[in-house]
Amino acid sequence: MPRLILGLVCSGLVLLAPSLAVAQAGAVIVSGRPTSGHEQLTVSTAAIGITANLCGAGNRGTALIGVTADQVYASMYSATATPAATDFTLNPGTFMAVTPARNLRMIRVTSNAKVTVQCFE
Repeated sequence: MPRLILGLVCSGLVLLAPSLAVAQAGAVIVSGRPTSGHEQLTVSTAAIGITANLCGAGNRGTALIGVTADQVYASMYSATATPAATDFTLNPGTFMAVTPARNLRMIRVTSNAKVTVQCFE
């Protein structure tokens, strides 16, 4: 199965090879190919997840999320969870991959946040 590897750069040199991306800030490795499942979310005071069936039947596929504005708390263990400070805190420019996508839940930290979601098969 093909792999898409995204390198995140804060500063420094990024080295690219056919299946390798290295950056000082780390990398997120996502197996599969991007699908047409893509959306922009506004994360507010109520916990939200990905639109129903955006990442395959029952959202069983993988979702790559990228925070584009403000911060979110995120959890990936339950489709009904309300994330808190004890879960993941994602800052702008941060990416996270979740499989199955249906378990992703997000809530804002202090002000409404923007998140981009891309699904993979």
